[in-house]
Amino acid sequence: AFLEKYNFASFANGSDAENAVAASLGLEDGISVIAGTGSIAFVKKSEKLLRVGGHGYLIDEGGNGFSLGQAAIRAALLCEEGSLEKDTLLLPLVKKKCGRDTVLAAISDFYRGGKREIASYATLVFEAAEQGDEIAQEIVKNNAACIARLIEAAGRRIEGDRITTAIVGGLTAKSDMLLP
Repeated sequence: AFLEKYNFASFANGSDAENAVAASLGLEDGISVIAGTGSIAFVKKSEKLLRVGGHGYLIDEGGNGFSLGQAAIRAALLCEEGSLEKDTLLLPLVKKKCGRDTVLAAISDFYRGGKREIASYATLVFEAAEQGDEIAQEIVKNNAACIARLIEAAGRRIEGDRITTAIVGGLTAKSDMLLP
């Protein structure tokens, strides 16, 4: 809408992903991983963009806010039902966030809220992991491994001994936990 008022013959703004790649790599070739509600890696090679992942929450395996939030809710629900071998801090954290007496009572809320609502529970995984919760720590580890696999797959599509790699998106707020 902003550009339309200038009556250009044509214009293109690109997607938010293209903007993130441009901001993170500049003119260099390299890999830009976007880890937010979803996750995707882009390989910038000779001014061409190749994508790895980013197929949506029904297909992608993890490394994003949705997967972390879904795992938090799943762990809390399984703990509530007695299906987990250990207790997890995720149970009281999820119940508090959803405002229900039980996680089971919030199931329809999760479905109604969709992927963004579920992704909002990702912060609880980090909170519980920082407090030593083993289940939350395992969820973080598994999702970090998914990001690593994206980077490895992207790395196979570009040559070089040293490849500039940038990770951007909401999950970078917890890069101290994800990157190691």
